Amino acid sequence: MTSIIAKVNEKIVNVPNRDIPAWATTFSPHAILKRPESEDQVLELFVNTVPLFGSWAAKVNVEYQKLLDERIESRDRIYNRNKYIDSLRSNPKTSMALTSLIGKEDTEHFMDNVLYRNLN
Repeated sequence: MTSIIAKVNEKIVNVPNRDIPAWATTFSPHAILKRPESEDQVLELFVNTVPLFGSWAAKVNVEYQKLLDERIESRDRIYNRNKYIDSLRSNPKTSMALTSLIGKEDTEHFMDNVLYRNLN
């Protein structure tokens, strides 16, 4: 974002900067405020900022989409793993073998919390 603000400040030389009030510094130390004083300055401000921020928004959207894709991929992996675990858990031979070795209560705990724990 800083580079975009610098580009805006470089391109809009005919529009005077405005003093930044103390409360505005909480948003960014790189903030600039412009005070257009004529219609020409408003037009210059608009013509020079909209394309820059449009470009920035497109880059942000690409990064957001990457994060979203990673999240969907992770969710799909978890779903597939849980489905696999559920099918393994349904095999009665596993629980019967463990029950004969460690008892029913420990078998249930082991199968639900260790061996076949679902991910959320």
